[in-house]
Amino acid sequence: MMTSFKGMDKLFWGNEFEDVLDWMEWLVMAFEVCGCNEMKLFKIAKLNLQGKAKDWFKKLQPTPSDWNEMKTCM
Repeated sequence: MMTSFKGMDKLFWGNEFEDVLDWMEWLVMAFEVCGCNEMKLFKIAKLNLQGKAKDWFKKLQPTPSDWNEMKTCM
């Protein structure tokens, strides 16, 4: 499973003490190490959203369909 790679299982909750830019940078570095494409990065990023962050993503209109759109919204 993709989330078994180091760094790809880093959850983001959207809490005030979390830095979304640090979270995104962490995921990008993990994906560069494993040589994954941006669509896999996008899917894993969506899976790693929890709590407030997951609720926020679900309410986006239009819903981002790739990593670049997601980055822009975040």
